[in-house]
Amino acid sequence: MIDVINRSTGPTTLPDEVRQALSNQVISHRSKQFEKLIENITKNLSLMVNSSERPLLLTGSGTAGLDAGISSIITETDTVLVLSAGYYGDLLRIIAKTYCNNIDIINYKPGEIIDDSRLKNILTKKAYKVILMTHSESSTGVLHPIKDIINTIKKYSDALILIDAVSSLGVTSINFKEWGIDLMVSATQKGLMSPPGVAIIFLSRKAKDKIISNNSSNFYCDLRKYINYMSNFQVPFTPAINTFFGLNIALELIKKEGFDKVYSRHRNASEIIITTFSNSEIKLFAKSHPAPGITALLLPNNYEAVEMQKYLANELNIFISTGLSFWTNKVLRIGHMGWFRLEEVSSSATSIRNLFKA
Repeated sequence: MIDVINRSTGPTTLPDEVRQALSNQVISHRSKQFEKLIENITKNLSLMVNSSERPLLLTGSGTAGLDAGISSIITETDTVLVLSAGYYGDLLRIIAKTYCNNIDIINYKPGEIIDDSRLKNILTKKAYKVILMTHSESSTGVLHPIKDIINTIKKYSDALILIDAVSSLGVTSINFKEWGIDLMVSATQKGLMSPPGVAIIFLSRKAKDKIISNNSSNFYCDLRKYINYMSNFQVPFTPAINTFFGLNIALELIKKEGFDKVYSRHRNASEIIITTFSNSEIKLFAKSHPAPGITALLLPNNYEAVEMQKYLANELNIFISTGLSFWTNKVLRIGHMGWFRLEEVSSSATSIRNLFKA
């Protein structure tokens, strides 16, 4: 048994009830029992984000879901705009570039939020078919104000809006229908306190119509197949059945705790870590709008994130994440998503804080 305190940015720790559900005997994915399972999962997911459409469930990682969403919603001749303020914003551009050459990007400084300072200008000069952005940028620990950004977009554009919500679903409130999102991708292994293995894709009616009319360049990730099968609470290919078992129980636990209480618990965890490091030489990577599920810490030049990660894991049994890309050795990222108690977060934060000079 692995006895490590997991404060990474995912996969996150599982509740005992979810772990028990994972040990269920495998069933046929063409059985009525599995259909009932999907029906309950999609009902609770739709309730969580106020979506009138059943989400699609695709066996794969969050990146697989992004690949499926992007490849199914854009064509080779479409014009695409990416709003990026970190590693995962850049990933959206990389995926989109696989299927389309007409891509523009607005780069915001890592640690800052996506805002409308340059967005209005570019939208008045060029028409876009699809706009891509992240909600919680887990590489920097920033929660982008996407509701406000979408409002700005809709004043100047009728583009379809795709959101990466991999590290925000189950962590903070999302109103899919009211905010005007067209396609939103998430996954099971972070705020939904389930194992990796299932990508979740929410669609608006507008996005669904576009996908159905498109000729996808994917086979497995062609969302037309998933839309068709979901009408009967089915999936087109053999799914990660036991991850579905775990997800079903996790969603029931979240609903039992109450969505508002879950989101409050995540905000409180963020505040605990911010307070713990407030009078230290460590600075928050996020200039504003800290993400409720991830805190990114910018280290002084005399510290190396990779070595600190190793020490914490080997000596204190605490595993946290380092930064990504250029920031690998400059940033520590502490996850507080999904299933945790506030005292556990506080204890880990204090242990990490004690490694630095007072």
